[in-house]
Amino acid sequence: MSWQSGLMGNVARSKDRMQPEKTMGVKLANVKTGTGPEFSWRTWGFLLITAGDYGWDPQGTVLDFEFQLDSFARRNRLNDITRKKYENDVRRFCRLWQGGYDSNHFQMVTEEDSKVMLKSLIRAVNNRYFQEAAGKCEMESIRVLMTFLKGGAFRIGQ
Repeated sequence: MSWQSGLMGNVARSKDRMQPEKTMGVKLANVKTGTGPEFSWRTWGFLLITAGDYGWDPQGTVLDFEFQLDSFARRNRLNDITRKKYENDVRRFCRLWQGGYDSNHFQMVTEEDSKVMLKSLIRAVNNRYFQEAAGKCEMESIRVLMTFLKGGAFRIGQ
């Protein structure tokens, strides 16, 4: 599963990640509670790369048709009649989804994928060399994500 865009990989691994980012980022939301942390795209890319470097093999995200249709209808203030017109478009969007982690489409990361990501980040923070190389901001972001991942499945959105 390839989740990483070329741009995200370059930014996340560059020294530019130390500079403040002025673009919007990603908001994670636990499927059960609807709450979660926010990260800049640069930090989110760093977190995904770190998890991958320490054993996380992404399963790929999934789109839930009902959630996507409800979300689309809310954002566009559709009534029941207009909503029906867009069902096939939303269904096609969900069917063609390629499982990426680097967009804000309210795609879902499964509970199992979340657990494996958590285990990988635990390995990272327990690695002495990683601890020495990572800065305070990176370690804090990892801790925030690790705490969040204990809650299970989540959505990536904004």
